Amino acid sequence: MLLNRKIVKELRDTLQRHLDHTLSDTASWIDDNYDLSIGNASFNDTEVTFKVNLRLKGAKTQSQKDLEDYAEMYKLDLTKIAKLDGKDFSLSGYRRKARTKPFLIQDLKNGGEYIITTDTAKKYFGKGESA
Repeated sequence: MLLNRKIVKELRDTLQRHLDHTLSDTASWIDDNYDLSIGNASFNDTEVTFKVNLRLKGAKTQSQKDLEDYAEMYKLDLTKIAKLDGKDFSLSGYRRKARTKPFLIQDLKNGGEYIITTDTAKKYFGKGESA
């Protein structure tokens, strides 16, 4: 059986559940102090490689740190709440390698994260602009 996106996603979910269960039983010091997660995968028909992320609890992600830097450059208000399609959103991150849609926004009700263009970010989250 060849690997595909569905199989890789199911495998990542299984690995994450196993990791969570194992940490709580054998390495609670990690569970108490760090967030450990199975990250993005790269794969082809026969092989998959997962990234493992370990972060201090409460520490900002790289995209959150980048957002603080780039928000200043683009004159964005990180405290602003914007209404798009009847839902409330806030800026949540910046993807340095993304050329066309670098900004991340988060739905404040369900926690879903979406990508938007720089122009959209300026329109809804610009300092002095009304959302």
